[in-house]
Amino acid sequence: VDEFEKIYPNVHVNLELIGDVEEILERKAAVGDLPDVTLVPASINKREFSSYFLPIDDLGFNGDNMYDYVSG
Repeated sequence: VDEFEKIYPNVHVNLELIGDVEEILERKAAVGDLPDVTLVPASINKREFSSYFLPIDDLGFNGDNMYDYVSG
């Protein structure tokens, strides 16, 4: 976060480490308090993204260039 904010001094990042991601995101979604950026829980299939997230196709992201896994 510190390195990112050095590169982008006008952007403030609030890093919130949470335990049970799925439970906490469900509670936040219920009250309309979702974060701007989040890791997507593995239990959410990319076909379900539209049920949880706004489209960002205008930024170059769509179902064709998203992966079901993270390379290791």
